[in-house]
Amino acid sequence: MTSSVTAFISYPIIAIAIAVVGGRILVLSGTQSSRRVTAAVAALTISALLREGEVQHFVAKITADTVDVQLVRQLSTAFLMLTMVPLVAMGARWVFGYRSESWGRYIYTAAGVSVALLIVVGANARDSDRYIDISPGRETIIYFAVFSLWTATMATLYLYVSVRELKRGYLPRRFVLMFVALGLLSLWGVEETLSIMTSAIFAGTDHPNAFVHWRVAANETNMIFILLAAALYAAVPLTYRLAETIGVDHWSRSCRKLTPMWRDLTVACPEVLLSGGPVPSTSRQRVHRMCIEMRDALSVLARFNSPSDVGLHLTRSRISAIAEAIDAKRAGVTPTRFRSFELPSARSLDGEVDVLRVIAKQWVQARSDKTLMAAEPIN
Repeated sequence: MTSSVTAFISYPIIAIAIAVVGGRILVLSGTQSSRRVTAAVAALTISALLREGEVQHFVAKITADTVDVQLVRQLSTAFLMLTMVPLVAMGARWVFGYRSESWGRYIYTAAGVSVALLIVVGANARDSDRYIDISPGRETIIYFAVFSLWTATMATLYLYVSVRELKRGYLPRRFVLMFVALGLLSLWGVEETLSIMTSAIFAGTDHPNAFVHWRVAANETNMIFILLAAALYAAVPLTYRLAETIGVDHWSRSCRKLTPMWRDLTVACPEVLLSGGPVPSTSRQRVHRMCIEMRDALSVLARFNSPSDVGLHLTRSRISAIAEAIDAKRAGVTPTRFRSFELPSARSLDGEVDVLRVIAKQWVQARSDKTLMAAEPIN
């Protein structure tokens, strides 16, 4: 297959994909799932590159036609199929859990056998200098049956995962959107599998009708835009890592907003500081630890509220109450039974950050306005 998209569009997209793959190799190789996504995008990039007519003729020229144009085209299809392999392994992990990891060698062995089958059954089409997509003969049906087996397996696994997670419910909105999108993409994968296989059957039985020609034209056009979508998706964590490095991501901004109050609370209650264990390596981990320490400090300070502070959240500023509790603790006042500052609870880290950021903002404002009674002695 050869791309029908102009080089002014295709080569920049391929360059973007290469940059994304390189970036992921450098900074996102810490987990198996990240490595699998990188491998999938790399295989898709090679497939797209081998679909460019200039590349096909260049490879044929430098190999003295040992690897001719038709073989390069079939290798492009083989790499497109290999794109599915790490995604199938990842989907199997989601569906079957840890036990699927032992299946890895079988999955990759099957992938190697599949590539060999594509090359073997594509020989007649290469000899006749024709696209395998429109060549009559059972070889065409076998060729695309092997290819479709991988696409169907991948689509089925991800569709199952999407339906399962959506049925379970209680998901944050972003995860609902993610699984809905994954389900729709999986349905599209099922449609593509059926469409490609139907086209192969028509071509293989020597009925190259309008549908077959439409399918070939779609394959020539769609590939580069599929690569663009995959590269943009794979670039998201890279972009986030860059944002985290320069401190402009969501969690870094939250960390900065919480820091003034967190510092005051932990200076007043150093016993709440978490020691030991791994040092937080990401801004999200740092914010998570800060939230725990702030909640713990507020629980400690709540015992230094006066017993007369019933209805505290209605009668006076919560910020002043926290500041007075800090003063009382520093003055050596004997703590009373547990009391609460009437802080809302949260079901997720995002919700917890939202709650504490409101308090922290009021805290900073009170300090700047010199209305916070404990502001001067707090460092």
